Amino acid sequence: QIAQIVRGESIPLGDAERNEALQSSLSYYPSDLLVVGWVAALVYDTPEGAAPAIQLLEYANSQLLEDRHYDDLLTRVLAEVYKMLEHKGGLLRHWRMARRAESLNTMRLDVTELTERTDNAIKFLSDMFYARAYRMAAGKVGVTDYRNLVEKKLRIAGDLYETMVNDFHQARAFILEAMVVAILVIEL
Repeated sequence: QIAQIVRGESIPLGDAERNEALQSSLSYYPSDLLVVGWVAALVYDTPEGAAPAIQLLEYANSQLLEDRHYDDLLTRVLAEVYKMLEHKGGLLRHWRMARRAESLNTMRLDVTELTERTDNAIKFLSDMFYARAYRMAAGKVGVTDYRNLVEKKLRIAGDLYETMVNDFHQARAFILEAMVVAILVIEL
């Protein structure tokens, strides 16, 4: 029945599925139990003992929502940058690219700072049982998967930023060189 609750099912599960659902369980005392699933979790404890576990579950879910938001945001921003890079334009394209690169880098740094803050918030968890409970819950609901996606997209954004800035510097150097040549030709 516990496996059914955690899976959100109304009929009994098969043995393999039941065993898999119950693998994500912890118990500190013989009288308490925490079972975490993707759909739901079961906390069996006194009200005072259950409160920290419920808070950890809420925190893991809020982190999941935050990481999903950042993943979506980065997906949209990177799509815009790719579209801009594909668009061929004149010399002004590189100046627009420099402005876009700066906003991309600002957004990348903001997301990095916010994700570090949420990571640091959980580091102060000194109780090993609750630390294990949090890692189990975060892994079960997908926090680590989305965090890895966000970090990958942040690395891509950093690489794109460097590429865009280098393109801008090359375009600026070309214009400066052309101006020097023009000045020399005028002087001659």
